Amino acid sequence: MRTQLERSRSRGFTLIELLVVIAIIAILIALLLPAVQQAREAARRTQCKNNLKQLALAAHNYYDSHSCFPPAGIHTVDIDPTLAWHSFHTYILPYIEQGNLYETIAIDQTIYANLPAPVSPLDIRAGEQQISTFRCPSEPGTGMGDYEGQIPGIPEGVVVLATTDYAVLDGLGTAFAALISPDTPSGETGLIRFNRAMRFRDATDGTSNTALLWEDAGRMDVWELGKKVAGENSSGAWMDMQTEFYIHGSNLDGSGGRCAINCTNEDEIYSFHTGGAQVAIADGSVHFISSSVDFGVIAAYVSAAGGEIPGAAF
Repeated sequence: MRTQLERSRSRGFTLIELLVVIAIIAILIALLLPAVQQAREAARRTQCKNNLKQLALAAHNYYDSHSCFPPAGIHTVDIDPTLAWHSFHTYILPYIEQGNLYETIAIDQTIYANLPAPVSPLDIRAGEQQISTFRCPSEPGTGMGDYEGQIPGIPEGVVVLATTDYAVLDGLGTAFAALISPDTPSGETGLIRFNRAMRFRDATDGTSNTALLWEDAGRMDVWELGKKVAGENSSGAWMDMQTEFYIHGSNLDGSGGRCAINCTNEDEIYSFHTGGAQVAIADGSVHFISSSVDFGVIAAYVSAAGGEIPGAAF
């Protein structure tokens, strides 16, 4: 028979000891979880940067084939030009290993099925295809958007297309330009424009001082300062810094200061990375630009021929 001492030595943990162990494990998890999350976000941010790099290279490869950059969009003939076009993203499909998808698109017709030049259902199916290069993995949405309200006459749920988190910024809205200085040009000042075959020679500021693509993530939802709010957005293929937000909503961050990056994704620069967003430059490089950068730096990078030198931004 075992002695009392032997029985006491073979007993298990007491409740208090078990609770202490659980508490220690919980503390370790709490300490490690932020590090794990940061590591995951760092990986997502790197992938996001690689996506922009691929899109910039695709624009250069397009240039090699066509002797110009792809346009922000081309308005189709005999159709309301405010409603019908294909975008920059369509034209670079063959240069991101999506040539087969590109071949299914009626490139000389509008993507909008209810307008005077209706397209084949194949075009709609092409628009439904999610392309990982067009999406930032930090973006929390589904990457799909219901175009009800975006296309006149199309009821809800009929056309649900894939979206993109990267947009061309063809120029500045009048309000945003006025926030910088009375002399800051508005309108189409970028290197990627509508209905224009822009070339390297048009970037007189220099390709290292001119942007091609920016993050504008989260569409077709509307995001403000990291929070999803009510409303619908456009697909995100292009933006022009309209800046009504900056005039009457610039204090949303509580600082009383103006907000240029990660403030809203409604036609503005927006990412789900902390502290800024990424931009692809015309020389093919990709950089992270701080959300605290001066507005004039953004204007300088948008402008292809304004004579501005952006200065230190990265």
